[in-house]
Amino acid sequence: MARRARTTTGDNDATESAPPRLAVPDRKLVSLTPSTGLAASALATTAALGLSPYGPAAAAGSAAAIAAVFGARAGGRTLGQWVALRRGSRDLPEQAAAFSREGIGVIFDGHTVSALVQITPRPWQLTSITATGSCQSPVISADVLRRQLRQYDIGVNRLTAICAGYKFAARDVAASVLDTLIGPVSVPLGGMTVIEVSLRLEADMLGPAYRRAQRDSLPHGLCQALTIAATRVCHALAEQGFGGRIMDVNSIRAFQSDVLAQVGRPLASPGWRSCGPRSGVHTRTYVPARGHWNAESAGGWHHLQSHRQYTTLTLTPQGDNQALAQPLITYLVRGEDGLAKASGYGLRAAVGQQAAGLAQALPVTRQLPMRSPGALIDDDHHLGFGIPAGGAGVFVGTREDKTRVFVAVSPTAEPLWLSGPVLFAMQMVARLSTQDQIIAVMIDDPRWHRLVAHRDSPTLTVGSLDSAPADVVVCTPAWWERHRERCAGKAVLLVTEDVPGRGASNSLTVTTTASGHSEIAVAVDEQTTTVRWELTPMERRTLLGDVDTEGSAAPREGSDLRLPQVVDLPTATAAIRPKRRPAAAVPAVETVRQAAVPATPAAVPVTRPDPPVSNRRATPTTLSVRDVTELPPVVSAPPAAARSPRRTAAPTPTRAPAPRVDTAPVAASPPLTPPPAAVRTDTPAQDTPTPPRRRDRTPLRPAPAGSPPLAPVDPPRIRSRDRQPSPPPSPALPQKPPARRGKHRHGSDEEGKP
Repeated sequence: MARRARTTTGDNDATESAPPRLAVPDRKLVSLTPSTGLAASALATTAALGLSPYGPAAAAGSAAAIAAVFGARAGGRTLGQWVALRRGSRDLPEQAAAFSREGIGVIFDGHTVSALVQITPRPWQLTSITATGSCQSPVISADVLRRQLRQYDIGVNRLTAICAGYKFAARDVAASVLDTLIGPVSVPLGGMTVIEVSLRLEADMLGPAYRRAQRDSLPHGLCQALTIAATRVCHALAEQGFGGRIMDVNSIRAFQSDVLAQVGRPLASPGWRSCGPRSGVHTRTYVPARGHWNAESAGGWHHLQSHRQYTTLTLTPQGDNQALAQPLITYLVRGEDGLAKASGYGLRAAVGQQAAGLAQALPVTRQLPMRSPGALIDDDHHLGFGIPAGGAGVFVGTREDKTRVFVAVSPTAEPLWLSGPVLFAMQMVARLSTQDQIIAVMIDDPRWHRLVAHRDSPTLTVGSLDSAPADVVVCTPAWWERHRERCAGKAVLLVTEDVPGRGASNSLTVTTTASGHSEIAVAVDEQTTTVRWELTPMERRTLLGDVDTEGSAAPREGSDLRLPQVVDLPTATAAIRPKRRPAAAVPAVETVRQAAVPATPAAVPVTRPDPPVSNRRATPTTLSVRDVTELPPVVSAPPAAARSPRRTAAPTPTRAPAPRVDTAPVAASPPLTPPPAAVRTDTPAQDTPTPPRRRDRTPLRPAPAGSPPLAPVDPPRIRSRDRQPSPPPSPALPQKPPARRGKHRHGSDEEGKP
């Protein structure tokens, strides 16, 4: 018995020391709710009784088919859930009421009352991101929030953690330079995290409300119960080192306005997979795919380039210390290129839940039904990732192993000392100005004035602590000693060139190594590390305005940088043109003089053969033209008519006599031969028409006087059906030859007839 008892005790110890499992969505083939189960049971019974005469197989088959229609899951949802998802995909959230009760903001939407708790990082929290992307930063655990769903007699209906994060507040040149220096990160660098605590107005909540009511006022008791539940959440997270406070109504409305200003326009046009036009500014909501409910995949979700990222985690009690965790990740982007690789990071589109995903990030709205997949968490199953508490803060530097170090800037009672050259302090403040925190510089120095003027950002001002609210105060230790009460509730950066004060617990100190380079000793949040002080020329010009400050330490520049090199773009140099060789001298040729045109040109007999008629050579004729050695006078002539590509058209006489027609049978014509080349010697000054080269029935023009007569030639015989000659063409416009009539025969007279 003793041995058995020891074995049992050992097994219990091993069971207690075993780490909890990771919670993942279940894979159920059939899912029936009480209402759908009742309907399926009634219909299945009716069908089985109706088909009982056909045998037990038919009755069982009908019952199984009805149960499958009501409870079978396809794609993680039943048929009824898909129908409800499709019908509610375009529903917009309604505005809820927000009012103040004893200094606490209360949200009422008709069914639930809610309060918001703002969670801030630990004082000067240190965040380290390795070269592989793993993040070493404290996050809000879902298991800690699960324990706050039920505390004594107060049961919370829903807890929703909302992280409105970003990498840079605005996409400008300074943000682009820092983005190149920092690279992809696994946490948001800036933002705000709130937790919504909701109580549902039902019978279980009326008892605790009445017990805490004063003066028989149920609303007062209900607000007291809500305040107690929110305070318990603050205390539970304070044990993890996070800061928290219950937000008043003005802070709630400011948070609602900030989120609505970003997503208001896309929310007006919800869709199945996105809100807003995909070619412009729109939002997309995703859920983690199966197998990616872990911290490594959650860090990769922040690698996607977006203007804003809203991560929400909703916890709903399921009884027996269980809760249903439903995470949603919403991105605000412009265009489709930024989220092209979302599936590679383990994200799946939350179809039909685009408007509901945005409603989760808007606390002052009536919440829409959540139909996204979730995982059950309890004491044995924990969620593999958490929610960031605000942003990682300002980028300080990189270690030797390429681990990037960030320091969160949040309101706290202890200041952060910036000890070293003024250039180092200005660099840290300029990097911090890329976030949305309002910085008030209370140092009267021309170098700081030039920095503020160069940044020209509404988040960076000089001497505006009294005139405008500020989140961060940059001052000297002497000024802070005199105005501590004015810096209450703000983050304070003390700039000094000496060593930090004796009681300084958080500091960034520049030290010089033996090689003459500088390093930054980081001592914050009870942690210490050392990074290299690096300043690229592009960052100096873009963020600092190429300031020249005195200081004994020198940052590493040029080839010593370990971060991705950001250097000046090479300037385009003038191309070396080859020397041109001297051109050869132009030969001097005497211009031929123009011959004088005589009054009466001499007639020179020029012989020119006429085109043959019926394959018979014609007697050459003699034409009287100008001397070929003389240039013709300039005479305006009408434009030449369009010529056929096959033969050269020639002007026809204005009047042609009717040809002689013979009714004798057609004789075989000799083979066709190309006409001899004719040399055209007429000029525009003489309106002498040239006989056509075609063998047609148009007679030749009379030869000039003095030429020998032509030999008599018998005209070709023409068929009786072609006796009517075609009318002569007009001399003004060229006419297209008429279509050939008659059947074409190779080598016959039909080829040359019009």
